[in-house]
Amino acid sequence: MLTKCADVLKELIRAFHVTDSVGSFLKLGIDLLSVRRLRYLPKSWYNQPRSVRLRDGTVLHYRRNQGDLWSFREVSLFECYRLPFDHRDGEPFKTLVDLGANIGMTSVWLYKRYGCPRIIAVEADATNCEIARRNFEANNVPVEIISAAIGPYDGEARFAKSGLSNVGRVSPEGATAV
Repeated sequence: MLTKCADVLKELIRAFHVTDSVGSFLKLGIDLLSVRRLRYLPKSWYNQPRSVRLRDGTVLHYRRNQGDLWSFREVSLFECYRLPFDHRDGEPFKTLVDLGANIGMTSVWLYKRYGCPRIIAVEADATNCEIARRNFEANNVPVEIISAAIGPYDGEARFAKSGLSNVGRVSPEGATAV
């Protein structure tokens, strides 16, 4: 129990350090705390659109759900996609391809952190694509969004959404994804 409390406190401290205002911090902090108790909250709370501004000027749109908030934690609070080597002083990458772009947080973060003149974001879930588009537009990220699934063969596949926005999968049950 003490470890969980320490983890929550660590998240809140990081949220305070990355957000640009008390309002953004409170919004994000409440969402991070509340998402742990979704089953006790009214259904109207779940998937509500949210946005916060970070200290570096980044605006991130997300929904109140475990998948979007988990992505927020990974990308913005804990920088899980940080490269294992320093690339800031080098030539920018020419193209970034984000397979399974979800709501675009990783692409936005990589663009802001490392620079990249061309981004291709591939995402099979149409609702995730729409939020990714909002994140790219809000942050002037040069991107081509492809609404499709990725696999080893050309053709059609079925994509099954999940209650968590970041764990959809190719499955016989689901909507057709090209």
